[in-house]
Amino acid sequence: MHATIQEDAHVSKVLRQAKAYFIHNRIKEALQLCETVLEKNPNQPEALYISAMAAHRAGQNELAFDLLSCAIRSDSSNPVYLTDLGLILQSLGQQDNAIQCYQNALSIKPDFAPAHNNLGTIIRPFDPKKAIDHFKDALKHDPKLVIAAVNLGNLLKKEKLHHEAITYYRQALSMHPDHVDAHVGLADALFDLGKFDEAYAATQLALKYDPNNVSAWVLQANLSSGKVDHSWLQTAKQYLARELSPDNTVDMLFALGKYYDRAKEYNLAFEAYHNANRLKHQHINGFDRASHKSNIDNLIRTYTGEFLSCFATKANQSKLPVLVCGMPRSGTSLTEQIIASHPQAFGAGELIFLNLLASNHPNDVLLGQLSDEFMQKHSLEYENYLRSFSHDAKRIVDKMPGNFHWLGLFHCMFPNGKIIHVRRNPTDTCLSIYFQNFSSLHSYAFDLEDLAFYYQEYKRLMTHWRQALPPECWLEIDYEQLTEDLEGWSRKIIEFLELPWDAQCLDFHKTERRVQTASNWQVRQKIYQTSKERWKNYENHIKPLVDLVE
Repeated sequence: MHATIQEDAHVSKVLRQAKAYFIHNRIKEALQLCETVLEKNPNQPEALYISAMAAHRAGQNELAFDLLSCAIRSDSSNPVYLTDLGLILQSLGQQDNAIQCYQNALSIKPDFAPAHNNLGTIIRPFDPKKAIDHFKDALKHDPKLVIAAVNLGNLLKKEKLHHEAITYYRQALSMHPDHVDAHVGLADALFDLGKFDEAYAATQLALKYDPNNVSAWVLQANLSSGKVDHSWLQTAKQYLARELSPDNTVDMLFALGKYYDRAKEYNLAFEAYHNANRLKHQHINGFDRASHKSNIDNLIRTYTGEFLSCFATKANQSKLPVLVCGMPRSGTSLTEQIIASHPQAFGAGELIFLNLLASNHPNDVLLGQLSDEFMQKHSLEYENYLRSFSHDAKRIVDKMPGNFHWLGLFHCMFPNGKIIHVRRNPTDTCLSIYFQNFSSLHSYAFDLEDLAFYYQEYKRLMTHWRQALPPECWLEIDYEQLTEDLEGWSRKIIEFLELPWDAQCLDFHKTERRVQTASNWQVRQKIYQTSKERWKNYENHIKPLVDLVE
């Protein structure tokens, strides 16, 4: 018995040393020590665990799964083993099994912070509210778990809770001042809130600790406040000479295009933007023109003036919702900012409610199969969703530009709701879209011919809405006229919304609110008109867009 105790003590000492080697990335030495233990006891769980994690670090996830499964058979009550098995299963693409592992770990030890963090990470795309709870639980049980604070900040920022996100980024940085992802996340959140000087300072700190951080360099280029110095260009060229990931290459090319555009090097700017769009176009399924045209045909065929009038009396009578719509980059953010500066209005930003409704119920929406039950249920959901942004506002703005597709649906749901359509010079609009790093959801945006086609279909649908919708629910604004006569058009907008005039609407650039769109910097400035007929700088490169000029 005495010998057994000595042997156990020796094994424990060897495994402690193996674990220390592993932590310091001396993998070969760690595995050698584990092998000496496993030769005598092939089921020793800690040796199997260290070997499994070494295999996982080397990318050998199937081997890692086999080794860690053996460890769990020997010790099924260890939450660390179950949690790390979840990570390996995620690497193997087995998301559901990974979730089960994290849940099993928490059933054994409900306060095990890493399992809460990992569970939050895996469920956040489809259940962000529950993910937020798990990240908060992780921090409650282990306030020093920095990754949980950063993950929570990232998710809160995505959920448009920027002030709360900033709190958690700063919590992470109070523990680890050199945490680069926390600095970048903090900079991005501050940027969305219009705090550009603070955002720039945060990118500088990120680059202090990681001079090669692409996200920080790109964010600096987007901080269009003149603070990007000449060394930025050399850095961008150095990055692009390396083998970056496709996403990082695209990000850097868009940033480079912006740099050259500001420097009035228009040929170089277009080359960078064109290369960025071409690379992005290669990694998407492409824009289906025929399908898009068919959808527009269905909307025009379904939502006639006669059809729209059928819902006037039995629909939701609320005046709360206001849609501000149009093509992206047409002035919708500026229009929303003017409205949101009114003390009785609230700008909720780009909401995906109507898009999701149409996506989840395509036949109901596209073909007008709108039952009373459907309309009552979803109009109330939308109204409650808007109200969640402000409890006392008389008008709440949904500024999703693509809502121009759903104006018929919106009017059927809310005949007293207001619609503001913002339009801009078509070539300037489309060029600005081409120069923005939009998500792949904007599949039309990465090819000039697709972009011109999309604009023509938008124009065709807006011509229909102009004829079908009653004039009292509808206001059209030309961006160029708005910038030339800010007060006159601002008064028209506020009067259209049936609100008393308030001079704060003219100081929209001073309004502190989140603006999470490509126009974030512009709406923080006083009115400027330098973007008018910007397309002429690129006329030789953009024939499909030039042909849109009326």
